[in-house]
Amino acid sequence: MFKTHNVDAPLVPILFCGGGLIILTLGFIPPITITHSLGNWIGGGWLLICGLIYLHTSLVGKPLIWQKVLQQTKINANGNYLDIGCGHGLVMFEVAKRLQMGQVIGIDIWNNSDQAHNSIQAVTEEIQTRGLNHQVSVQTADMQELPFADNTFDGITTSFAIHNVKPASNRYQALAEMVRVLKPNGQLIIVDTEYKDTEFITTLKQLGITTVKKQKIGFNGWWGGPWMASFVIRAQK
Repeated sequence: MFKTHNVDAPLVPILFCGGGLIILTLGFIPPITITHSLGNWIGGGWLLICGLIYLHTSLVGKPLIWQKVLQQTKINANGNYLDIGCGHGLVMFEVAKRLQMGQVIGIDIWNNSDQAHNSIQAVTEEIQTRGLNHQVSVQTADMQELPFADNTFDGITTSFAIHNVKPASNRYQALAEMVRVLKPNGQLIIVDTEYKDTEFITTLKQLGITTVKKQKIGFNGWWGGPWMASFVIRAQK
């Protein structure tokens, strides 16, 4: 069965869990004593727990976050929406459920290091399977240079995508593009991590967005632990 999400940055949980197992195993090499083994057991166990928390956020927490976010969002059933960094379509399909005559477009650069098994072919096939060809479409595009006219979309969503853009000047350009293609009174919803919330809010205000609200996310947004938490930003143009 097709999944609308997959493991984000899959190398990270591999390193967490693989490193944890190796360190734990070293703790069981004789001589097995408190002095010799305790550090390995604690360190290995800690890395394993971090890896499991990361997987929870990627596979379970992220869908729960977006279900709650969209339940709290007024969607124009006949509006036009854009999902940036759509990946396997998690957010895009959730938005589509709330549409009648409206449409949602998903864009991505389909980078497998950002999300496992990420491809436009798989998402296109799922759109066809769901019979959403007239409502949902995807294309390859860079968020720093959106191929859309000014004031096109009633709403824009982006899920754990902007932090992958480096450096900060490129993130500024990406946010500027989002503001450009957003209709007056349209809403931009950002769910992201890496302590970029202050940067995003500052940038949006520099771009003329006066209504910006931030909400913290708890355990479901921990990428390994509370030191890498997530946030929601809602900005209205």
